[in-house]
Amino acid sequence: PSLAIQAQRGSAMLESQLEEVKAQMMSGREKAARKNLDKALEMAMREKNDTMLCLVYGVMGEYAANIDTDYYQAIRHIYKGIELAQQHRNRRLYGLLLSQLANTYYLKRNGGGLKYALESYELGCELNDTFLIYSGAIQSAYMYFLKKQYTQAMAYAQESETLMTKHGFHDQAHTFNLLGHLLDERGNYPQAIEYYRKAMKDKQASQTSSVIYAYLGYARVLMKQGNYHEAIGLLKQGIAISKARTNAVHRNELYETLSLCHEHLHQ
Repeated sequence: PSLAIQAQRGSAMLESQLEEVKAQMMSGREKAARKNLDKALEMAMREKNDTMLCLVYGVMGEYAANIDTDYYQAIRHIYKGIELAQQHRNRRLYGLLLSQLANTYYLKRNGGGLKYALESYELGCELNDTFLIYSGAIQSAYMYFLKKQYTQAMAYAQESETLMTKHGFHDQAHTFNLLGHLLDERGNYPQAIEYYRKAMKDKQASQTSSVIYAYLGYARVLMKQGNYHEAIGLLKQGIAISKARTNAVHRNELYETLSLCHEHLHQ
């Protein structure tokens, strides 16, 4: 077969390998994911396929953040992908990696990611790329939430919800959680709980960290209502999912919130 066809086959193999890695990460098979990720990196470098290498670095960033909770390492991987995307003028990949970078900043609770989220969103609008607009919008919303700028956060979160509902995008729990947080801030507990429940139902199509975050958000609303027993049940479920799927993001917060519940009950 011609070199072009061989290159296409190589790309298709790499793409399916990366999809498998993501599925393994979501189901808690982190050793298999690591092995396949190393293979994908080796293959992309051997084929000198820089577009695929960008994607590999992105998934390496996801692994570092979600499995190792090593956000600095995650940021290093994502930056490598961003540099390559810039070199090759691949604006869509550049935008998606910017969005991922902003998300990693949020996991570190660092508001410095806002500029990356907004650049990703603006690039999505410029390219008329619906998925990139959605991705940039939700990361911008999370950044504004972190900075306690709730009006801007709500505007971007609602735009994200509209787009993901219309186009059936994955990881809807990520958006539902933020809407839950924002409604919780407004004291609208029934509607906040409704969003957390939606997020908890999205177990198969969402990132593990997003699903776990829903348990945490829901439990915090219950605590505000003085319902500590039910909150404890939810937090324990969140911890169980976190361990079963070997995803340590938010695990410390789950344990801290659980001990707060016990303190309140024993006062």
